[in-house]
Amino acid sequence: MRRFSVSVVLVLGAIGVGLACSDDARPGVTEDGTASSTSSSSSSGGPLTDDGGGGIDGDAEPDEIIGPGLCENVVQASQVVGEWNSNALAKKPAGGAITRGMYVLNEILALGWIGDMNAADPPAPGPTGSYARSTIYVGPKAMRFTESSGTDADNLPADTVHAASYSTAGSNLVLTNACPSAQGSSTIAYTATPNLLTFHLADDKVHIYRLVP
Repeated sequence: MRRFSVSVVLVLGAIGVGLACSDDARPGVTEDGTASSTSSSSSSGGPLTDDGGGGIDGDAEPDEIIGPGLCENVVQASQVVGEWNSNALAKKPAGGAITRGMYVLNEILALGWIGDMNAADPPAPGPTGSYARSTIYVGPKAMRFTESSGTDADNLPADTVHAASYSTAGSNLVLTNACPSAQGSSTIAYTATPNLLTFHLADDKVHIYRLVP
């Protein structure tokens, strides 16, 4: 029997910084992940081109600044999601144009045949005992993440926040760390549809995020 552990997002390693999160009366959130104010966001939330050079519409929000400020005031909007094992086979990453906006964790799947490979029938799908919450804010040039994971759904650790500039190359998303460390980069296979962003973290591990209108 394989053991599973949640590896939320996994794109920037262990560079996050702690950010306390309350479930009570969370503030409104702008598309870039900061607490909302009386002014409105200028972002249209449209799809980004998959051009291998950043997946960015060159005419959209050119003033987005890549730096430490990306990790400030990032709001957690995700509910706690339990990881679920499934006997379905993983689909191949398909890439695609990434729509700007706020994404919340929707599903965590541990894919493939779980348990005795010689059994006549696969075991029934079920929870693995791992849990997470995660929110991603996709801007024209950067992605901002706030996330937490653990085995106690009612007592997850404080959220960590990190951000990166990004580009796309086929079905790969390339992230260059911006904060809290500006060192290093990561590549992750992905599939984007107009309202979903799927990270293929491994052959048997998929995290699916839902775009919040």
